[in-house]
Amino acid sequence: PTLLYQANDQIFFMWLYSENALRLKEIFTISANDDFLYYLKIILWFSWPAWPLSLWALWIARGHGLYRREVQLPIVAFCGIFIFLSISGEGREIHALPLLLPMSLLASNGFQRVPRGAINAFYWFSIMIVTVFIILCWILFSAIQYQSPDWLVRNTPTIAILQGAPSYPWQIFGGLMISILWIFLLLNLKRFPERPAIVWTTGVTVGWILAVMLLFPWIDYVKTYKYMVYDLKKSLPSPTKCITRYGIGEPQRAMLDYFGGITTSPMDGNPKSQTCELVLIRGDLKGTGLPIDNWKQLWKGSRHNDNNEIYGLYKRVDELVFLPKNSQ
Repeated sequence: PTLLYQANDQIFFMWLYSENALRLKEIFTISANDDFLYYLKIILWFSWPAWPLSLWALWIARGHGLYRREVQLPIVAFCGIFIFLSISGEGREIHALPLLLPMSLLASNGFQRVPRGAINAFYWFSIMIVTVFIILCWILFSAIQYQSPDWLVRNTPTIAILQGAPSYPWQIFGGLMISILWIFLLLNLKRFPERPAIVWTTGVTVGWILAVMLLFPWIDYVKTYKYMVYDLKKSLPSPTKCITRYGIGEPQRAMLDYFGGITTSPMDGNPKSQTCELVLIRGDLKGTGLPIDNWKQLWKGSRHNDNNEIYGLYKRVDELVFLPKNSQ
């Protein structure tokens, strides 16, 4: 922020308003796309294995132990962050990262007192999960690049589409080095209380690196917004002066601009007083507050095989004149 202010103070204040003041304002604005239970639904997998260790720390600290500051501070911090994120209504995994800090601090209080049986179970669970994931990555890479095994190619349409995708020697070399590093770690890691945590964190890192090295074309094809944006751009009338958005998150807005050069403005105030002739929405037009009879759908689409994020482009077809709120 300091460097941005020194480079261009106008852009700095635009950022300060849109990313801070406007976000605080949106907390008290309820819309049809708000998901107040989003962080409650993802907390189990997102914070693993911090949450079971945190619960164990609370269990062994029950009674007078709950009055210790090293227990109270993480609890208060976690509750405050969790409530703030939940009432904001905007669900994104990246916003949940601050939840991990108080959970980790709380989990560290009871890690040394976890029963040996639970520690060993967590250790072998980590080895099993990461090793199976590494094997699956190599199987998918073989299916994409060499069409083997045949049964996987025949039953996975996205793999069949990506047959013959270009591969590079560094992919195989890097993947082998990462896999060998995992085996070397398991064979040389000595027994000590923190061993399961080290195995898990290292395994997650190894898994992500291997997935990016070997499976990036497949992941990109399944998750990318590129083809959806290309299809949307074909449906835009020419010339297009402005597009209002509703329910479009930050990642989607970035992809619209990156792949299609499409910029949108937020739907602010009364939906019936919008001045743009086009509106891009996520979900159903009924939840926007716009008069349904005055808008015609020009385009509808989503990412590949994604039925959770459906987008629609609508154009005003009525002859009414809509004036900005400042001129009324």
